[in-house]
Amino acid sequence: MTDSPSTPEPPTEQALAATEQAETLLRGHPAELSNLLRLLPGRRAVFSGQYDGRAAVFHMALAPAAARAFARGAEESQRLRSYMSQGPYRVPEPLALLEEGAMCVTARVGGTPLLEFLKTMPEAERPAMAPRVAGWLATQAAPSLIWRGANKGPWRRWALQQAPKQPYPELVGPESRLLELMLTLARQVEGDWRVSLAHGDYHPNNLIWSPGRELLWGIDISAAGIAPIYRDMARYLVHSARRDMLPSGRQSLGVDAGQIAAFTRAFELTEIEQKVFLPYFLCYETLVRVEDASLPPRRIRLARRMTEAMIADLEALLGS
Repeated sequence: MTDSPSTPEPPTEQALAATEQAETLLRGHPAELSNLLRLLPGRRAVFSGQYDGRAAVFHMALAPAAARAFARGAEESQRLRSYMSQGPYRVPEPLALLEEGAMCVTARVGGTPLLEFLKTMPEAERPAMAPRVAGWLATQAAPSLIWRGANKGPWRRWALQQAPKQPYPELVGPESRLLELMLTLARQVEGDWRVSLAHGDYHPNNLIWSPGRELLWGIDISAAGIAPIYRDMARYLVHSARRDMLPSGRQSLGVDAGQIAAFTRAFELTEIEQKVFLPYFLCYETLVRVEDASLPPRRIRLARRMTEAMIADLEALLGS
């Protein structure tokens, strides 16, 4: 579970109500809350504190769906700990699951969210993190990695459902063209692709870098189930590009070319995986994550720049 953001949320009526609810849930448990780190009304609240004498992060569900996700995530974290509690790629230790997922408690790890850390690094040093990002994902996926018949239908359907919800007129045109290209790519998706038990929300704010110990921690494990491996890659790549984080300084398909290369090496991606399956999921990820209506103008400009670059490269790739 996440350590970020590190700055406590300001005290609002909703924040005070969430804190009171958390304290009620923790009554009788060896727990003490420190700060409300994040509040997503109707979804979840995240607190820092102590649990049984250990620094901890507390995730409290504010909806039944969140409680179910926490319960699945705690189970998945236990599975991952069986082979990711040592070495350079790790997951934090789950400490408690209370009230069938109403509250999930994990050990707090020392470090900095990777996106924040990358911003503080000299630009020339940023590319060195790309193999680590790919290495964590490859390590996580390895025990469950198999080839399976490509089931492209659900991803295409979800993209078609989300695309009309785009609230920004300046993104509607580019995303309409991107959807056309995704449907063209869909005709080339055939045979088998690789699947594994997915992280489900793999992006640089769900990675914690401990620089003194050279450890990379994956957090917010969502137990998303079996999914094509390209989905987690695309999530990371698109999330980063939308925030102007291109560590290699080179762009391919609208995202960081160096990180694509690192994923390609770590997973030994085949030609069809590089030229069809990963681009298919880059389209999916771009279309399905509709921008929030409250985003600042700069984020919209970055999203448009990424989408237009993705379109140009896909048109060249497809000869259209």
